[in-house]
Amino acid sequence: PTAGPDGRCQCKAYVTGPNCDQCIANSFHFSPANPQGCIPCFCSGVTQDCSSSSWYRHTEEVDFSRGGRNIFE
Repeated sequence: PTAGPDGRCQCKAYVTGPNCDQCIANSFHFSPANPQGCIPCFCSGVTQDCSSSSWYRHTEEVDFSRGGRNIFE
């Protein structure tokens, strides 16, 4: 955070709080590394109530370079 003209903390776009360490309403997942501080909700208009998930994402890689054989037949 940087000091604004009035000397108060100037938080990132989606951040609030005296220490600039809380997400504003309709945003989630505070991270100092994020240029905006938090991620805005993206619920396609269904809701504005969101939070970080405790789930995780795992990426799988598949190598199809072993030939033309279809292993799923």
